[in-house]
Amino acid sequence: MVRLSGCEALVECPLRERIRYVFGIPGDRSLPFLDAVHRIGRRKGLEFITTRREQAAAHMADAHFRVTGRPAACYWTVGPVRRT
Repeated sequence: MVRLSGCEALVECPLRERIRYVFGIPGDRSLPFLDAVHRIGRRKGLEFITTRREQAAAHMADAHFRVTGRPAACYWTVGPVRRT
């Protein structure tokens, strides 16, 4: 039985849905996921494309689907933390 970390399992989900691109914003909370994409996803055809805004990631994923008919995904980190 192969043991996967949570992030490695999270990378397997889009691969099973034949998703090739994940659009989003990297951040400190998403680094384990991005490491898993780099380690596992890249050799299986999954690419993370960095955007500058969440809206741009959503529009890029939507445009990719409209042009190719294949789904894409969005992923970004948590917003700024309010300090009190």
